[in-house]
Parts: sequence; C-alpha cells; structure tokens
Amino acid sequence: MIVLLFLMALVFSGGVLSAESKIKGTFKCRPGPGPLPSESSGLNPKVASSPLFPLKGITSGVTTSKKTTHWVTQNITTPKLTTPKISTPKIPTFETNTPKITTPIMTVPLLPVIDSRCSEWVAYGGSQYCYMEGLETYQAAASYCRQYTQYSYLVTVDSIEENTFLNDLVQERNTDGFSDTWIGLNDLEVDFEWITESGEPATFFNWETKHGDPQGDTPGESCVHMTIVYDGRWLDGECGDVKHYICEHRL
Repeated sequence: MIVLLFLMALVFSGGVLSAESKIKGTFKCRPGPGPLPSESSGLNPKVASSPLFPLKGITSGVTTSKKTTHWVTQNITTPKLTTPKISTPKIPTFETNTPKITTPIMTVPLLPVIDSRCSEWVAYGGSQYCYMEGLETYQAAASYCRQYTQYSYLVTVDSIEENTFLNDLVQERNTDGFSDTWIGLNDLEVDFEWITESGEPATFFNWETKHGDPQGDTPGESCVHMTIVYDGRWLDGECGDVKHYICEHRL
C-alpha cells in the first residue's frame, strides 16, 4: 500500500512539473498594466483550472471579448411656455369744466410814507421798519415813533439776525455819513436795568465791550445806540445827543 501511494505521488508531481514547463515556455511575465493573453498554447484545461496552478484567473482556450457601450447624447428641446398677455381695457376719461381752486396769497401792504424823514418802510420777520434820517434826541425819537403811526415805537432788537438786518439797513439808507442810530433801550429809571420802548423785557444785548460799555457810572449815559463803526454793536450814551433812529411797526 505504501509503495502504491508513493508511485501515485511521483506521477502527480511529474504532471505538475510538465505543466509548469509548458507555462514557462508559453507566457512571459512583464511589469506594468496590460491585459493577459487571451489564449494559452497547448495548455491543459484541467491543469489551468487546478487549485495548485500558480497563475490565477487564466483560462485555457477561452477567448473573451469586451463590448464597449456607446452613450449617445441627444439635444432635447423643451418647449418654452409663454403666458398669454391679458390686455386691460382702457378706462375712458371725461373732461370736466371744474374750475381750479387756488388759495390767494395774503400780503400785508407796507405802511404809507407820511414824512420826508422816512423814505420807505421795509419788512423783515414780523415787523416793518423805517430808518429815520432826521437827527433827534432819544426822547424826541421815541415820541415821534409813537406818533408816526398808531402802533410804532423806537425799535426793539431781539436777536443777532435782526441786529444784522438793521445794521445793513442803516448803511444802505444813510446819506450824511452819521454813524450812530438810536434803538429803544434805556436805563433811565435804574442803572443797568434796561427797559425797551415796546414795554417788553430786554432779553438780547450786543454791547461793544472793548470800550467798557455799558458805562453806567458816567452821568447821562442811559440811552443806547448802535453804530456802524463797530458792525452794529451797541454803546450807551447821553440821551440828549442827537442821532438817527429806527421806528418799528409790529404786524
């Protein structure tokens, strides 16, 4: 029995070796990618399919072919959807003869000129002003403004804007080069308690402080005038001096 098994093993090993010699004589191994040969010359199909065969995946006498699938791209045109236009019927218009209503602009006429000393009344803000070219003392100027019209008085200056307007008015209307103009402000009753001719409390001042004004310690300097020499700033002076003056009429 032992002898029989030894002979069978010897025969089987000889067949394998002969198959290996056939494989080595038929195929050449090469590095890199590439397909294996499609056919084996004289290779025994049983040996090739044996689990002891060193090259796996090789089939003897079988030729394989790879079919290539071609994808065909077709341009499919999708129809464009259009929304039908809906026409809106035009609404007829009717002409009417309705008259256009306009709001009249209310204007206040300037006061009439009744004295040669006032060439023209000028409107600014809520008042009308007249630059009086006659020379008067403070009391005479204040009295004349009250008598000139029913609602006039020696001007009360309430703001720097109004002061600038009055200074420009004096420079425009002045014809004799006299620089000083009375305004309605005095402290005749109590020193440094300044009272306006319109009866309103004084809330705005534009003193020329470089000259130490107002100088309450100087006798008689209780009446105020503006001067174009100092851009319309104020000085207190003697009420008996004569100067130009400005009358104001509140609307």
